[in-house]
Amino acid sequence: MTRPPFGLCLPCRCVRVIDGDTVVVSLPGSHREWRVRLLDCWAAEMDTPQGRRARDFLVHHLDGADDLALFVPAPKDPLRLLSSLVSFDRVLAHVFLPDGRDVSSVMVEGGLAAGEKPLKSGPHGKGIP
Repeated sequence: MTRPPFGLCLPCRCVRVIDGDTVVVSLPGSHREWRVRLLDCWAAEMDTPQGRRARDFLVHHLDGADDLALFVPAPKDPLRLLSSLVSFDRVLAHVFLPDGRDVSSVMVEGGLAAGEKPLKSGPHGKGIP
């Protein structure tokens, strides 16, 4: 048997979708809302047709869903716990659909997002993250 990854897995409800790779969730019994940046999912910006398609997909599949799972992986370096879990005031996590599929994987497989951070053109024509 393969050991599961270390981390924290919690049931959650999607309160709203921000864009193609950011959602807002709440935990059962809590009124606090958390912005979640989907891990392994880089959707286009909202000012592009691709970005709007990615957001619309998330709205259709997640908005208002209350039977989702939020998985926050443990950092590789425990001394950097907070900085590795939060980016731009968003929790970095995976969200799983009720059927067990990872939303990020579904987005990538459907061509709605990239699974790796796209490279941007640098001043000398070299790709930079």
